Amino acid sequence: VGEVTLPVSFALMSKRDTPTMVIATLYTIYKKHSELTFTDITPILFGTFISFVIAIIVIRYFLNYIRSHSFKIFGYYRIIIGIILLIILW
Repeated sequence: VGEVTLPVSFALMSKRDTPTMVIATLYTIYKKHSELTFTDITPILFGTFISFVIAIIVIRYFLNYIRSHSFKIFGYYRIIIGIILLIILW
């Protein structure tokens, strides 16, 4: 088994997670269809569609980014946000 690089692992994760989001929404609508009206379902479907499109765009951008940059900025970002949250929640 070869080594899996970060871009490859992110691409595989994205191909799994994005359709899962859409399927979970459709399943919820299917389960709750008796409680929902058409006016309830329309914004849910529209929001799911827009989220799916935005996710595809962001995934493509991010894959291009991580092919040519390191993850250091994300590490610093998480540390800074963690410190801020500790200060706020203390």
